[in-house]
Amino acid sequence: MVKMLKFAGVAAFKDDKLAGFLNEKETQGLNWVIGDVKRRVLTMNSMLKDDKLISIEVIRANTQIEPRLEGDNLSFIIHVEEEGALVDQQSVNHLKAKSKKIVDYLRKVEEKNEELIEEEIKLAMAKVQGDIQADILGFGQALQKKSPEKWNEVKEKWEELFPNIDYEVKVTAKIIKTNLKKGTYQSKD
Repeated sequence: MVKMLKFAGVAAFKDDKLAGFLNEKETQGLNWVIGDVKRRVLTMNSMLKDDKLISIEVIRANTQIEPRLEGDNLSFIIHVEEEGALVDQQSVNHLKAKSKKIVDYLRKVEEKNEELIEEEIKLAMAKVQGDIQADILGFGQALQKKSPEKWNEVKEKWEELFPNIDYEVKVTAKIIKTNLKKGTYQSKD
């Protein structure tokens, strides 16, 4: 009998002391923010049939943390660009229209993919700003790089500021190919 061990989480440290743990979903969100998404498959409910799933393999992902300075207000934008391949679809559907229906369907898949990524990021942010209260994601580094003057102004109180920093998540997901076999999703002209 073969037994498998699965690691599904991350320990977070603050000042060389254990600050808390992130569960599997929170860790996935953390990986999006720090730009460490490799060989990942995202699974979600199909829009063709309620009880079926679709899977998207991440081919490329890029993340940028952008500090936004407006007067005395400091906030951040987390930009994520993801390209993926639709690799599995449990439901079989033959469209009764031209390929425009397929394009529309793929756009809906992209939107759902964006929502899933954004949800994972927000889970991670809630954890690191809430329970852990430590900038393990590199927001301070991004601020220091963009505006050394502002960083010098806030660095002494960064630990107090970070848990309350406002942020926005902007995700752009594109399906750049499908690895589906013929008949899984085809247009009937």
